[in-house]
Order: sequence, then C-alpha cells, then structure tokens
Amino acid sequence: LPFVVLGTWTQGDPTVWHLMPSPDVMAEAMISTSGTVDGPCLVKGEGPVAQALRERVPSSTSAQSAVACVYSTMPAVQAGEWLATAHADGWDGTFIGDLQLANASFSTLAAAAVLNSAFVTPYPLPRELTDVQPWTEAYRSMGPHVPEPGIYAVPTYEAVYVVAEAIDRMLATHSSPSRAGLNDALGLVDHTGMLGRLQLGAEGYWTPMKLYRYHWTVADALPQLISRDAP
Repeated sequence: LPFVVLGTWTQGDPTVWHLMPSPDVMAEAMISTSGTVDGPCLVKGEGPVAQALRERVPSSTSAQSAVACVYSTMPAVQAGEWLATAHADGWDGTFIGDLQLANASFSTLAAAAVLNSAFVTPYPLPRELTDVQPWTEAYRSMGPHVPEPGIYAVPTYEAVYVVAEAIDRMLATHSSPSRAGLNDALGLVDHTGMLGRLQLGAEGYWTPMKLYRYHWTVADALPQLISRDAP
C-alpha cells in the first residue's frame, strides 16, 4: 500500500508520500536560520536532511570548543543529552535542529542550554494558526485528559483528508480500488486545510510548503516563533 508519512524522510520509494518539504529545502532553511556564523560548523545526526546539510556545510576538523554552530538531525533525547553535555563542557555555540527539537524531551534534557538552540519545522504549534480555536476545543473534548494539541496533531488530521481525497479521485477514474490507483491519485491531491494548500510533487514531497522557525527565550516554557516562510 502507499504510505503517507509525517515527521520524517525516506529515500527512493515511489509509493511513499511525505507531508514534508524535501530534505534539500529543509537543509537550506536550517542553514539560513543560523544567520551569519563566525566559525566552523558541524552536522550531527543521520538521514536525508543530514546528508543534504553535509553537502552544503564543509566538514570541520576543529575541536568542539571552536565550533560556532551545530546542525542537528539527532532524535530529541540524543540531541538534548548532547547539548546539555556540550554546554556543561563550556560550549556556547548555536544549535540548530529540525522538528525533532519540538519534542518536549529535548528541552527537558537540554535544560538551560536550550536557550542557545532553534529549530525549523513544517508543522507549527496550533496556537500559531488562525481560526483554530473551534478545532482545538473539539480536539480537547475527545476525552477527560486530552492535552493541548502538539505539532503533530494538525498534520495528522490533514493526512486523513489527503488520503480521503486521493480515494475519491481514484474511484472517479478507476472501476475498482487498487493500490496502484491510490498511489497515482495521491500525486494529484490538491487539498487546502489548516496548514494551507497541500500538493504532493513528483518526488513525493509537499510543495511548496511553509516552514516555521522557533527558539527558546525561557528554558522551561514553549519555544517562541521566529518567523514563518514559504521555501
């Protein structure tokens, strides 16, 4: 069956559709978030975005204490532990991550060091969206202990609508449902929802997709929005 993926990147599979920007777009946004960095940079982590970053950021052989910026695609727990340790060792450079850093475990583990970090995400905190209050109230009413929706809540709903639209398109042009028909229909999706217009490009990524930049001003609070941009 075709897959509609949130929050991560895969490579080379024509039946995987990402509700994500391409790794190249994400890497460029992370680099631009760091501004003018005076000194060498490192890339920590693996995956398509890390690869795209390494193609753009020269490898540094400098000691960690001399590194001005670290770009991270590490999982939230690993990133938080790395940053806390580096901060304790005296490192005070800039730490730029992807949407892994939106996970609360990152800021909890990084503690005070979180103030040196920022991240880029294709999914904003719902509070940044307009006219979202009725949806948030409906979301909270699903049970007695439902927390405030996080960054994955809205795109999860949008993914369902994307699949539903693709099924409609498939049934309108095929005599019976099929895996190949659904995969073809996903490439024709043109959905407008809470995250704006959603189309899936030929390479299986959401294009064009707005990106959101966050940083922390208080270690034990939610990160603050820096900017929202179309790539």
